[in-house]
Amino acid sequence: MVQISATVRSNVLTPSPNMSYSYKHKRPACAADCAIFGWDGELKIILIERDDPPFSGMLSLPGSFIRCDAESPQMTATRAVKEKTGVEIRDLFVVGYYGNPTRDPRGHTISVAYGALVCTPDALPAPGRNARSAKWHPVSSIGTFPMAFDHLQIIQEARAVLAERMHSTPAALNVLPQKFRISDLRDLFAGVTGAHIDPRNFAANFKRLVAAGVFVQSGLEKNVPHRPGALYSYDPIVCQSFLDGGGRFSLGVPAVIRAVSTRPVAYVGRVEYDQSGDWIPFRSATKPSAGMPILVNGVTRSVRTARKLASGEMKVFLSPEIP
Repeated sequence: MVQISATVRSNVLTPSPNMSYSYKHKRPACAADCAIFGWDGELKIILIERDDPPFSGMLSLPGSFIRCDAESPQMTATRAVKEKTGVEIRDLFVVGYYGNPTRDPRGHTISVAYGALVCTPDALPAPGRNARSAKWHPVSSIGTFPMAFDHLQIIQEARAVLAERMHSTPAALNVLPQKFRISDLRDLFAGVTGAHIDPRNFAANFKRLVAAGVFVQSGLEKNVPHRPGALYSYDPIVCQSFLDGGGRFSLGVPAVIRAVSTRPVAYVGRVEYDQSGDWIPFRSATKPSAGMPILVNGVTRSVRTARKLASGEMKVFLSPEIP
């Protein structure tokens, strides 16, 4: 029973020592999980090997239960990452809320999922509380091994949210060197979104942002066996002024695959390109059938077409999403 002290004054409930209250309905536990992506030329994610049940010995995202009356969900996510991996994270973005009653065998638990993108060499995870190990794993390997809870779904959707942020904000530029080539930026967008990027279209959109002062040429490459390419730097002050003035931080990169339907999501899947292991999640309102349209790099295709490409450039994998 929760004790609440209150008195009524002008229709307002105020503290009083003579009133008690018990909640009529059961309340689920609340937790926070965090998908920490890293970039070092390849997109990676920090996973821990769980030491405690449930799912002891399985890989999961770092997370923790929210300390009642002491923490916000974001504070919990930051603490969990620090306690279980030793990595300090500051800039988090919200991925979503996960509350399926069966997602945690210990009882109904609602989790607030967060994401972040860091430079991999700057974040060296080490196992901490309740973790047998804490390591970087290539995102391309996700889905090839079982994971605890619904964390595979969270990772897929965290990557999609990160990709969407990159289409409208300079959210990911902090993982690039202070001076970078246009190819470095293009590789970053391709690695996060999983999309094939047309170099000429990307360069044209990049030059538009150079003209706006968002990117500034800062010299040429040195000690290279080919004609030196231009190096660029990013001016955050000019970029913010550009965005405040209605400018669009867009480099023409295709969006992450999503279903054409706008009905509630019932299934997720992934599309794999060139048999390289790189994949992009997509979402569907119904179980995908042979003629169902999906968006592949901005082009409408069908699952039938995608399956025909299974022996070549593309494969489709389907799996039911936890309802």
